[in-house]
Amino acid sequence: MLAAPDLRLLMTFKWITRRSDWIIFIIVFAEFSYATIILNGTVGTLITLRPTTPLPEVEAEITWMKNDGTIATNTQGVILDKLKDRINLTTNGWTLTIKHLKKEDGGVYKRIAIPSAGDQIPTIVIDLQVIDLPVIVFNVSKWREEGTCKIILQCNTNNVTTTNHTWIKNGEIITHGQSEKLEMSLYPGDKDINFTCLVSSPVNNATASILESCKGDFNLVIIISGIGAFIVILIIILVFCIKKKKKAQQFENKPETLYAVVNKRSAPVSEVDMPQCPTIYDIVRMERNQIQN
Repeated sequence: MLAAPDLRLLMTFKWITRRSDWIIFIIVFAEFSYATIILNGTVGTLITLRPTTPLPEVEAEITWMKNDGTIATNTQGVILDKLKDRINLTTNGWTLTIKHLKKEDGGVYKRIAIPSAGDQIPTIVIDLQVIDLPVIVFNVSKWREEGTCKIILQCNTNNVTTTNHTWIKNGEIITHGQSEKLEMSLYPGDKDINFTCLVSSPVNNATASILESCKGDFNLVIIISGIGAFIVILIIILVFCIKKKKKAQQFENKPETLYAVVNKRSAPVSEVDMPQCPTIYDIVRMERNQIQN
């Protein structure tokens, strides 16, 4: 025969067993009542907090809470003064609209409804995540390699995660994915090539463009090389002219013999004139002869 405490324990177990279906229903209902809805909003935009299910058509006392603090009711309106100009209750308080979203508007919101009569209305829990507008900043690296312009474009965004990057060159999509960098080769003559970076965030998109060219560096090298070569040629001609002039002066200062005087008087005038400076062709020919010798 069971003792009194054991008998009470057995009776309690039987009672729980018979009502197990009701206990499971209560647990499931409680879990359903506090199902969390995740919403994403963007700084500066408008968002309406409402469940995905149809709104109840009953009279109820409705309270909106944020992070366990009451912010509005359908009887008193918006309670916090700092939110009165940005929060509106719509549809008799069943939905809440926030204008000009700010980062601090993010948080967990609850809609608690107590009906005047009828069945209990589930509590709605909404997790609002406010995301900054993507701001794109380009980081450009350029260098010359094997007659081309190598460029690396990096599309940086501020505080935006889980994004996709689409790179567009002159209106044509060339790559799409997670990479924020683009490496390209441009050729001499490529001018004002338009590169566009499209950043896709969970709630919006942002684009930015930049123009790149591959001509100035190469033209500058050609111009500098040409000027340098011209200066070198002028210096060579000047040196040869000075040498010729010195040789002519040394020749005139030597004592002339009778044979030299006779030859000088009988020579044409062009042969005794001052030697002329060599031309570029003369310099090239003399340099070639020196190399061969």
